[in-house]
Amino acid sequence: MTKTTAITIWSGCDSDVEEAINAVIQAWGPYSAKSRRFSIFRLLREQLDPVWFDFCQRTSALSCEKLNQAWARYQNGRAFRGQQSCQELPLKGASPPSLLAQYLGFNELDWFLKTVARNAAERDIDLIPTLDSLRELAIACRTKQPKRLGKVRLLPGKEKCRYCDQLTELAVALANDDDSGLGRSSLYCSAHKPKKVLSDAVGGKYQKARRSQGAFDQELERLDFQSWAGIKSAYAKSGNPLVDEFIWRLSVHRRLTHEQHSEKLGTLETKLRWEARMMVDRRMTDRKKEIVALLCSGITQIEAAKQLGLKSRQAISKALQSIHADYRLDLHCQVAN
Repeated sequence: MTKTTAITIWSGCDSDVEEAINAVIQAWGPYSAKSRRFSIFRLLREQLDPVWFDFCQRTSALSCEKLNQAWARYQNGRAFRGQQSCQELPLKGASPPSLLAQYLGFNELDWFLKTVARNAAERDIDLIPTLDSLRELAIACRTKQPKRLGKVRLLPGKEKCRYCDQLTELAVALANDDDSGLGRSSLYCSAHKPKKVLSDAVGGKYQKARRSQGAFDQELERLDFQSWAGIKSAYAKSGNPLVDEFIWRLSVHRRLTHEQHSEKLGTLETKLRWEARMMVDRRMTDRKKEIVALLCSGITQIEAAKQLGLKSRQAISKALQSIHADYRLDLHCQVAN
């Protein structure tokens, strides 16, 4: 076997797959599953997925039919391990590795590749080194941490303010070729910085944003899940189907999904953070999201009140008056089902 920085590539591994793994290793310094700007899933989608599809087409033991058989076997294994079924996810055995890792996690990707290897051993044992090398890659990606940059201790993906989409004070200083970093925050912009230089007073905007930190993180996470899921289905993972539908409709309307966005990933990240901050600041609660989602389906306010267990239509009407016009998706946009 040959060893790399963090991944073992087993002897006998397919040459194209080995080249793709090495390409991932060369580029993956700042990438991780926790970094939004440098997403490890994007790196795998660019470097590994095309090679994986080509390898499957060249290998009869990894045809769509065989992979779906392995997928069914993997599903049974999940049930045996006491985990929920993933039939409701837009996945199947022939899905690219980056998509499986994004939805299920790298640990589950390792389990799936292990299942594929078990099936392959019954037909073509020569595939085992390639599949084992891919399992090594999945395990390495699971524990991958973003690499720190230079002497300013600024993490990739952390150049934005903790509470909004603006650059942090330190990021602005670096953009202006001022690398001293003295007195500049690496977590907040100038507006949301807790304390100004030579002052003990805590800023009002910082206090307000801190109180809503949990809500901001929650909305950002939902938008992020939906941005990767795309425009075809609602997948914000809020636990509430109506809230998921609202996030889906909003993402499509605002062009916040990866398949709609032709600009760089960092630009989309900025839009997601701005949208999450606006929803929190404008007090767009889950109940308001439910009301808008129901009205988007074409039902009346009376029917919406009944579905939500409210006593009268007036409760719906009063809630609509407090919803910002930007979120009245029932009035100015429709998503085709």
